[in-house]
Amino acid sequence: MRAFPYAGFGEQGVKNILCGLCRDKPATTIDNLVGNFGGELGLDGQGKDREAYENSWLKVSAAANLTANFAFLESLLKEEE
Repeated sequence: MRAFPYAGFGEQGVKNILCGLCRDKPATTIDNLVGNFGGELGLDGQGKDREAYENSWLKVSAAANLTANFAFLESLLKEEE
C-alpha cells in the first residue's frame, strides 16, 4: 500500500464514482450493484436526492420491464405462426 497509494481512491472515492453514475446515468444503474448505492446513499453519497434517484430508477425500470414484456409476447406470437 505504501508503494502504490490509492491517492484518495478509498471508500469515499468509490462512493463518489458510483453515486455519480446514479446521478448522471440512472438508466445504466438498473439491476446492478451501482443502483444500490444510489438507493442507499443518494446522488452525492451523503443521502442527498435519494428520493429523486429512486423515482428516476422506477421510471426507467418500469419502461424496461414493459419493453421486456412486449418482446416476450411478440416471441409467443411468432411461435404460434
